[in-house]
Parts: sequence; C-alpha cells; structure tokens
Amino acid sequence: PLPGTALPGYPLGGGSFLNAARVTTTFAGTATNLYTYSAAGWSSVGSGYAASDANPWSFEQFGQWVIASNGVDAPQRFVLGGASAFDALPGVTADGVTTNPPRFKLMAIVANFLMVGVVDGSASTVAWSGINNASEWRYGIGQSDIQPLADGGDVTAIAGGEYGLIFQADAIRRATYVGGNVIFQLDVISPNVGCLHPRAFAQVGRLSFFLSSRGFMMCDGSTVTPIGDEMVDRTFLAAADRAYLGRMSCVADPVRKVVYWTVPGADPGQAFAYSWALQRWSRAVMPLRLMFAGRSRDISLDEEYGSPDTLYDVGLSFDDPSYVGGDSVLYAFNGSNAVGSLSGPAAAAKIALGPMALAGEGRRTRSRRWRMDSDAVAGVTLTIDGRQRMGDAAALTTHTGPNATGDIVARRQARTMAPSFEIAAGTAWTFFNGFSVEVEAGMTDHPRWASTAVFLTKRIAGNSSVLGCLRPSIWNRIGARAASEPSIKEI
Repeated sequence: PLPGTALPGYPLGGGSFLNAARVTTTFAGTATNLYTYSAAGWSSVGSGYAASDANPWSFEQFGQWVIASNGVDAPQRFVLGGASAFDALPGVTADGVTTNPPRFKLMAIVANFLMVGVVDGSASTVAWSGINNASEWRYGIGQSDIQPLADGGDVTAIAGGEYGLIFQADAIRRATYVGGNVIFQLDVISPNVGCLHPRAFAQVGRLSFFLSSRGFMMCDGSTVTPIGDEMVDRTFLAAADRAYLGRMSCVADPVRKVVYWTVPGADPGQAFAYSWALQRWSRAVMPLRLMFAGRSRDISLDEEYGSPDTLYDVGLSFDDPSYVGGDSVLYAFNGSNAVGSLSGPAAAAKIALGPMALAGEGRRTRSRRWRMDSDAVAGVTLTIDGRQRMGDAAALTTHTGPNATGDIVARRQARTMAPSFEIAAGTAWTFFNGFSVEVEAGMTDHPRWASTAVFLTKRIAGNSSVLGCLRPSIWNRIGARAASEPSIKEI
C-alpha cells in the first residue's frame, strides 16, 4: 500500500491527472465526499454529494480542469495547480441568464468536445459541450448539442479520441466530427453487441475493452472481436453477482498491455486479466474494491529517506528524474480502503490444466518425472488428479520440486492426468511456458517423453495468480506423432 491513511469510505471512483508542470494529483470519491491523495493520506476537497453503487464517480481532464460527475449531483470541477477544492462546473451567462451544464453519468473528450452520456436522467441520451469549452451547454451555440438515441438501449460508456464510440446496452455507434449543422455523424458499427455496464468498460488508445451480455469483447473502432469465448466468459458470468455490477472495475494497463475486470460482488475479491498482446487470460485472487488507472506521484526526499543524515548515502542527485512522478500505473483499493499499486513480490500462482491422456486415448499411463519450461527453481508444488474414468472422484497426489536436475519426481498411474503447478508466494520467477513429462504407455517398461504445446502468460505486475486456459496437444518426442488434437478448455 501507499503511505498514509486509508480512504474514509467505500471507493466509488478514482483517477490521476497531470497539470501543466507535470505534477500528479490523484482523486477518489466516496458516497458523500471527493478526496485528493498525498503522502499523509486522503484529504477532503468536496462534500455533500449523493453518489452510490448505481451512480459512481467518473473523472475526466479537460485542459487544466478535472471534471467529476456521478449523474445525480451537479458536475464538479477542480482547477489543477490553482484550486484547493472542487466547485460546480460553471455554465455560461448571457443576457442575464445562466445556462448550467446538465447532470451526466459518463463522459469522454471527443474531438475537443466534452461528450457526455445519461443526460439529466435520460439513459439513452448523449450531449456535448461547445468546442474547446466545457462550460458551453447552450444547445445550438458553439456547436454544443444533445442527441437522444432511438434504439440500442441505455448509454453505458463513451470512448474518446479524434472520434468517439458510444456504447449502449445493445449497440455501438461511432461519432465522427463533421461540423456544420450536423456536428457529429453517428453511425452504428455494432447493431447487436454493446457494453453491459459502465463499470465494465476500459479504453487504451484506440482499443476499447468491455463486457457484453455475450461475453468479453474488444473494439478497434470499426470491428468488434470476442476475446473470452470458450475461455472465460461462462466462468466470469457465473461468478458475477449482477446485483453488484456497480462495484465492478475495469481498467487497462497500457505498459503491460493487460486489461483487468474485477468480479462484481458485495466485496470483490478476484480479477480476470487479459493480455491483448499475448491474447491470453489469467486470474488474480486478492481483495480489490476498486481498480483505476493513475499516474505515479512525485516523491519528496524527506518522505523517502527520513533523516537528512541519510541523504549522503543515497547515490542519486537531488534532481534525479526518479523522484518525479507522472508514469502510468494501476492503483487498487483493498478491503480496508487502503490504496496501493500492483507491484511488489510475486503472489502465489497456479497453472491448472484439464485431463490429458498422455499415452494416447484410453491407454493406462505411468508418469515418472515432470519437467517445467520455467525459470522457477524452487517453491513449486505439482498436484496430479489421476483417474481411470472421467466420471470418477478426484484422486489427488502432490509432489514438490524441482530437484537439482530440474525434475519433479511424480510416479503416478492413471488413464487421464490433470496436472496443476502451484508456485509459492515470494518465489522468484518470470515465466512458465509449459512442461514435459516422462511416461510409460500401458504396463510396459519402455518410458518415453511427452510434452505440452501450451504456452501460458508471464506473471502480471508481480501478482501471478494464473490459470491455464488451454487443453494442450500431446506428442511423442521421439516419433513426433500427435496423440491428441489441441482444444480450448473453459476454466
């Protein structure tokens, strides 16, 4: 965890932003207050709000303003580098009449406009401010306008950039700035697939990741691609408590190219992670009340080293760039509302695979030695579920290793074996690509080696709770003859 006191309430949103001097300010919101973070902990910079799981906080930076909104209260504004508290997002006064901004639940910056969704309680309506002016909401002036959407359901997310993507419950529309009387041209790019909930969406660059009623999806602005089909979709949706979708988090890590979804529940305790670079899934088990994309904070010498007497032993100049924040980082609140980053020693990991007939379908198999394709040299436990029939009760044996030659000695006899490798917390390792196993077919005394063709993800951000998602192909190394075909296995 980061230093300082915990957030005094359940976290309902967060974000980090840079001012013109590249100084980071991190915000978080609870049901009644908005807070900013420092090394001493959280300080209130706004109060008297009515946020909730159904109406959580969202944050967006527009120039040097940070705008916070929950759809119930008037949208709030914090001036970076020049304010000590949030105030109401101002409107425009003309001829003695002030037009205040609407209340909205979602927002993104699209082509120099602040585009918002769920406007003044209308769940299927979007609107946008004047160009380069987040205070201009006189529709028809300064290119500000409002647009109800006739079909597609509730607006659930907006992706920003040079063009916008408007996600609805059952559709996705592309918003292209054309100017003139039209201002934004809205084109449906997905008439049947949309985003399930505002907290199930994350954007990184031109890629958008979201959970739909059909499973996990990725959108590049033109096409929608399923990414969890026959791998994690059914598992996640079965574990999700839809009564707590408002406590779900979805956040993308642009550095590691991984997007996380926490499983919604009364107190979320696990997250599914997808690497879009590797196109593979993993799962982390830990208390995660809220995850959000942030930036690293500036570090003072007093905070880092304490006594001035220790400064001479640091080995860094006082203006070293390592003290300056601003790098992309993921933050998470734990079950005590303390905030921290996903770093530190590796967590316990588990790589689990489905049952395999190592000597060929229907043949009895004896295993002797198992060898991992991994740089873990200690702290590994191999558990084998060996069965004569697929419907038999689990018959588990455990084996530790690896030994000095890199093998885990595991003598086991069964027709099918389902191995799982558990790597203890704190173990130094960076990858697990697969394994090979020495087996005997039937009752013969002629061992052979078989190997898996599965490649698994590396540990993510030091938190390496991993599940294998593939049932591997097995082959005889000597004859290079495939004994079974690869298939996808639902975890």
